[in-house]
Amino acid sequence: MTVGGNPHKFKLRRLRLLLVNFLEMTRMNRTVSILAVVIVVVVIVIAGVLIYTFMQPQSTTPTGNSIDIYASEYKFGTSQSNMASPGPTLNFKAGQSVTVTFHNVGTGPHNFAITMDKVDGSTNLAFNGAQIASASSPVSPGQTASATFTVGTAGSYYYICQVDGHVSLGMWGTVTVS
Repeated sequence: MTVGGNPHKFKLRRLRLLLVNFLEMTRMNRTVSILAVVIVVVVIVIAGVLIYTFMQPQSTTPTGNSIDIYASEYKFGTSQSNMASPGPTLNFKAGQSVTVTFHNVGTGPHNFAITMDKVDGSTNLAFNGAQIASASSPVSPGQTASATFTVGTAGSYYYICQVDGHVSLGMWGTVTVS
């Protein structure tokens, strides 16, 4: 009960203040919620761009006439710390003599061959001699082997591990000859 005033006016004023405070908090909470959503969306977009950028196969052109290729379980790379599935794109020039040194840093047998197609066990070589070991006689884990060959006609080819099932598991890369 209020002295000298209408008790309903007091209750209405109090109710009005509570409503105004609630609306201000709701507006503030909405602003904070919108800001949080915007921040989350920005973080997701940035993460997506970074993942896309780093997951893209890299491209490499041999320095001089030699290139080192590293292989591990179902991936290739140009260094032991930089391997991916598919492996990096290899760029050669038609008529170039190339020596590929193949390092098997994996725990299973692997080999290297440049083929016309990306098929498990393909023996359809793109260039004469563009193969290191074979599916039936692969390079053992921890071993290294080399081959020198002359790059043929300009076009797009594949390098693969011919060991059964390895291409299907991602052990391949592209070869571009200009």
